[in-house]
Amino acid sequence: MKKFIIYGIDTIDGAPGGDSYTLQLNPESIKRNRAITMGEKAAVDTAKPVVQYLGYGEETMDLDFFLDSTGAIVGDETTGSKNVVSVDAELALLEGVIYTFDGSLHKPKYLFVEYGDFNFRCMMTAFNIEFLLFDLDGAALRAKVHLSLKGYQQETSKKSSPDMSHSFTVREGDSLPLLCKQVYGDMNYYLQVAEHNGLTNFRELEVGSTIELPPLQR
Repeated sequence: MKKFIIYGIDTIDGAPGGDSYTLQLNPESIKRNRAITMGEKAAVDTAKPVVQYLGYGEETMDLDFFLDSTGAIVGDETTGSKNVVSVDAELALLEGVIYTFDGSLHKPKYLFVEYGDFNFRCMMTAFNIEFLLFDLDGAALRAKVHLSLKGYQQETSKKSSPDMSHSFTVREGDSLPLLCKQVYGDMNYYLQVAEHNGLTNFRELEVGSTIELPPLQR
């Protein structure tokens, strides 16, 4: 079973590794939010402004998941451990990746979220904890966590144009849908890009290989 992993990275285009947190249980819900930015400009022959497309807005993601130390979730499937970790200990591990101030960066780390074939480069904007169950001594036994994440893309000196060819050297964590979103503004061109590059398995890109994204056919 694929695990939902959150990596802490020093730069928005950095490779995932090092600090990370693996959810005990995969999220109860994932909400991905996308936006299109519209604006108004004055029209020559009418008093009414004309609505025009300005570009893609920010992409955000909200997710909810549970932490549990009642024993209902036993062990770690990746290590074979049978120890029950307390909710407070799990929260400390999570906070260390997504919330703790990094003195070398002068802010918390950027995040790289990975779940199966999906990945998302972002920063945490909200971190809410709802404690649901306690033992007789008042220690938390179960909590529900809500995270809000704001997507970030690597800044470039020139905006990518869908009418020009673009070549990319594959880095750790890259995916065809992510590259298509960066160049075309739409992830759904990944199958055409895979065919253009002669890829039989677009889910496993070879790090260091070159991917060409051709101009869009009008």
